Amino acid sequence: MKFICRQLVRGRLRWATIVTASLLLITVLYNLNRTPSSPVCAFPSDDPVCKLLVTRFTDLPETKKRIHLDVGAQWCADVVLDKPKFPHGLETQTWQDVRDRNVIVFSAYLDDRRRLGGPLIRIVATGLQEQFNHVGHLFCTLWYTDIDLPVSVGPAIYDIIYPSLSHADMWVAHFVLCPMPVLGGIGAPYAVSVTARSCESPSNALMLLNRLPESTGQFSFAACFPPVYGKFVDWTLFVEWIELYRLLGMDTAFFYNYSMDGDISRVMNMYQEERSYYVNVVQWKFPSDRLISYFGQRSAINDCLYRAGHTHKYVAIMDLDEVMTPRQHYNWSEMMQSLSRPNVGAYLFQHAYFRRNSTGEKPYLISQQSRWRTDVVTPPGKIRCKSIYVASRAIKADIHFPYALVEKFEEYVVPPEVAMLHHYRPEPMENFRKHPEQYNFVEDTHMDRYKNALKRIVLKRLDDLFMKARNATRQYSRQSRINKAQI
Repeated sequence: MKFICRQLVRGRLRWATIVTASLLLITVLYNLNRTPSSPVCAFPSDDPVCKLLVTRFTDLPETKKRIHLDVGAQWCADVVLDKPKFPHGLETQTWQDVRDRNVIVFSAYLDDRRRLGGPLIRIVATGLQEQFNHVGHLFCTLWYTDIDLPVSVGPAIYDIIYPSLSHADMWVAHFVLCPMPVLGGIGAPYAVSVTARSCESPSNALMLLNRLPESTGQFSFAACFPPVYGKFVDWTLFVEWIELYRLLGMDTAFFYNYSMDGDISRVMNMYQEERSYYVNVVQWKFPSDRLISYFGQRSAINDCLYRAGHTHKYVAIMDLDEVMTPRQHYNWSEMMQSLSRPNVGAYLFQHAYFRRNSTGEKPYLISQQSRWRTDVVTPPGKIRCKSIYVASRAIKADIHFPYALVEKFEEYVVPPEVAMLHHYRPEPMENFRKHPEQYNFVEDTHMDRYKNALKRIVLKRLDDLFMKARNATRQYSRQSRINKAQI
């Protein structure tokens, strides 16, 4: 009887051993024949792929930081999704809703900076703040030209640019950060959509605007201006500022059209009809049913930082009554060659207020006839300054100075004897009105150096505008006579 029991026990152990070995063999064969979505890493590791994992998103706050390479990426193979089309290869330049989320999206850029978690897609968005509202997860659908199936990645990071602490219901500027799959080498997509759920049919599609690499000049400059609305600026001032910035070394200007009036539109049409590469207009029709601040200015500024930064080394954030003026050099290129520092991500120009005056000379050039300014920069430091960014070293731009630079880069406040911000404000600021006794004004003739060249080109532009307006009037009158004759 004992012998029979021993045999039964040995038999059961033998079968258990066989079953265990079979399961182990099946597991090994399965793992050998499947492609993992992400490597299994034990940190610290010498595996270069594992090292790449821990370098992604290292500059984000702890609450947003995550190991995120191909984790969460999947082919959208179980649903039929139509690939986005962009007529004539042009972006839509419209704010688009993210269905079931209080978020709208405008533009998308490839950001391959590794220390920021790249390669990733950085989407300019506006939405409610997570601090006060439940926003919910966001996912990114990546569309490829030579691959039929899209790829879904996420949850994406909903990264606020600048908060509004006093308005919980304010829609404020954000980035949506979509990590790109690195394993598999499928490259950069041509478009991206943002959805509330993975592989969901999207309500938006954004063209990736800098998918193909372009070179930037050693001292190439772009100037970004805030959204233009209504009768925001006199059209002659508009021409003066464009041409003055060109004399200073601006290669390209970016204007955001919220609601330009007829005169400004005619000026823009003049530049664009001659295919002037240095004037670009971005349509900025913000949804009217959202509570936003100053026409979505911070979203526009950060869109321009990435839109212009792809093709220019330096990006200046400006207003239409300000000029960053070199005091020891003739133009920006010479100035930045002198100022350039390897650890600086943004150069801050201190503010000097100029009283607007008129000498009666025609044409009225504000920068030439307004010659009296405060004898010192007011206030000193960065409070009312404006900035020129080294685009590759900047993450988030603000109206006056950087909100975030890449780690290890810093701001540099430019001494006023080297360069300063000339502010030709129509009306004095509040502190000037309340305490005029605190400020002394001195005559400043520095802008005389640009007078002849500026006057010549502005007069030519005004003549061109006059001729175009006269020809348009004649054509309208001729067409009206024809129409009456046909009735």
